[in-house]
Amino acid sequence: MTRDDSIGDRSGAILNEAWRLISGSPFTVAGYLAVMVGFAMVADMRPQDRAFELGLSLVDFGALFVLTMQLIQNGIEGGRRGRRGIFAYLGLTLLSGLGIVIGFVLLVLPGLILLARWSAAYGYLLGDGEGVTSALEESWDATTGHTVPVMLAFLASILLTISGITAAYFLSDEFDMITPVGSLLSNALMYGGSALSTAIGLAVFSLLARQDVAVAEVFE
Repeated sequence: MTRDDSIGDRSGAILNEAWRLISGSPFTVAGYLAVMVGFAMVADMRPQDRAFELGLSLVDFGALFVLTMQLIQNGIEGGRRGRRGIFAYLGLTLLSGLGIVIGFVLLVLPGLILLARWSAAYGYLLGDGEGVTSALEESWDATTGHTVPVMLAFLASILLTISGITAAYFLSDEFDMITPVGSLLSNALMYGGSALSTAIGLAVFSLLARQDVAVAEVFE
């Protein structure tokens, strides 16, 4: 396929690759969901405990780093070639996250564009060993001409996350308390969206930088 192929075909290729990555590391993905949903359910029972919320964020950061590394090592062609670790991951998360959040605050579309254009950055950082700014630049260049297909692929993870937030809202009472079943459902959806978003970003990297010729032609 080429850039003249339909946007839907290219979005489908990204989602198929993301699913391949997830299915290649089932225990890691299941472990991420189990840890995060479990911690989040405890946090839901303690809505006023700010310290626990901070701890939840730190656990999520570490768990996402482990998930990203395992998806790269188990599913990306060529595996891990660089030596960047968690501190580089932190730097990229802060820098790209700030830009994307500002984009969403100013207007939703700029945030979606930055999300799409920087989607492969974690692959370049942890897979190829690029620096933080270099990873962002490489991702920006690699996704040229593919912004819309990547954005559409990310809609799947965004919809999961929104569904989880919506479920939490409607299943909570006037005291912001939620039943255990409601907490399980909403957090499973939200962290499922987070895991899928991670896989989609790495799928973009895989298709653009690491696949064999037959698959890489999707983006030629």
